[in-house]
Amino acid sequence: MTASENGIKIIKQFEGLVLHAYKDPGSKNGLPITIGYGSTMYKNGKKIQLGDTITKEEAIDLLHWEIENKTSVLRGMNLKLNQNQFDAVTSLIYNIGIGAFMTSTLLKRIRYNPNDPDIRNQFGRWIYNDGKVLDDLVRRRKLEADLYFK
Repeated sequence: MTASENGIKIIKQFEGLVLHAYKDPGSKNGLPITIGYGSTMYKNGKKIQLGDTITKEEAIDLLHWEIENKTSVLRGMNLKLNQNQFDAVTSLIYNIGIGAFMTSTLLKRIRYNPNDPDIRNQFGRWIYNDGKVLDDLVRRRKLEADLYFK
């Protein structure tokens, strides 16, 4: 299974497109440095550096590469997800990272029962950055949870 346009649309909507490297506006120290649709590294593994620029086409290519890279782990777990569920989890992983997802209660709930109603609450726990609730994360998690249960 691969991410469909429904999941990619959420990622694009909340990450936004910026063609020059910038500091993460939601963190105290400005890290990680991102570019495009919130990418933190290039395909060769090199981290994004302030001063870097890319084209829109490169940003789209990088977005799809990152989605593929991050969801390869998800696909390898052999979870019984439908397309909407896969897309919602893909958007979450794109934002929080695969490491955080792998240790999350959300993943535990999905593994036990992908239709567990508590999964909606688990999406809602990922709304903090540096200990502060961010309105954009609240909106994003609601959209992801709504898509998951659609």
